[in-house]
Amino acid sequence: MNVRDHGIAVRSKAIGMLEAGVSLKDVALRLGVGLRSIKRWWAAAKCGHSLETKARSGRPKTLNRAAKIVIAKSLEKRRHSTRNIAKSLAEKGYSASSSTVYRHLTKNLGARAFKRPQIPRITERVKGNRLLFAHNHKDWTIEDWRKVL
Repeated sequence: MNVRDHGIAVRSKAIGMLEAGVSLKDVALRLGVGLRSIKRWWAAAKCGHSLETKARSGRPKTLNRAAKIVIAKSLEKRRHSTRNIAKSLAEKGYSASSSTVYRHLTKNLGARAFKRPQIPRITERVKGNRLLFAHNHKDWTIEDWRKVL
């Protein structure tokens, strides 16, 4: 729910308080709503207009709240690509492209793309070689090491 979308119950409560004689400022303070919103609702009520939210123009949102929750939970695991997340959304009945998922992850959730650095695996043979090297060179002085470099 958008911050500006106050429910019909809040609007009706505000109009009821205004009809009971409460001032505009007091209604705004008690309900935690902006004064301009209260004035607009009061003007609409005086003219006989509906208090319900009107349909808005523009492109509808691709991701609803449930889809956003699915994306946020997949972020916790850190193993999914945007393509895999989009596939899992499609399986659950939400249509979203991988670019939509990427946009939501970066802009809304603050996630950043990263690639885990490749760490060489230390096998038993490598461990043995390192240990042997350490034993062979444990008594070297700084002068000995300077000759190497």
